[in-house]
Amino acid sequence: MTALKNVALAAIVVNHLERFPLLHDQGGWGDKLVQVTGADHPCGTTGCFAGWTMAFSGYSIRTVSNGGVFSHSEVLAPGATVWKCWDDADFIETASELLGIDTSLGNHLFYIMDQGEVLDEVKDLIQDRLTELADTK
Repeated sequence: MTALKNVALAAIVVNHLERFPLLHDQGGWGDKLVQVTGADHPCGTTGCFAGWTMAFSGYSIRTVSNGGVFSHSEVLAPGATVWKCWDDADFIETASELLGIDTSLGNHLFYIMDQGEVLDEVKDLIQDRLTELADTK
């Protein structure tokens, strides 16, 4: 059975990042990424695949600096009113859950630093899942 369950969300993120490659940066979860309600993200900030997965699922992400140096990331979950401090494991767990993959695969995918490579791997997972679904009919 294919590892990816949420093909629709994965395809939305892949399509967005292929259309707007300058918004894709595997070097950080995201900063000033606000929940995405339409096809395009309005603010022009960058994020990694996991960050965009969360933004397209209603999460907002920001970074906090102390004296101009990165301190930590904060997340506002859908429906929440309070920003919470998150660490890498929180991002991996949440984005993995949203995509319907296990955290070990999420850990692998979300730490690929090459933008093209992560998109290719996710497209392969999408195709594997679609083939699997077609074979069960």
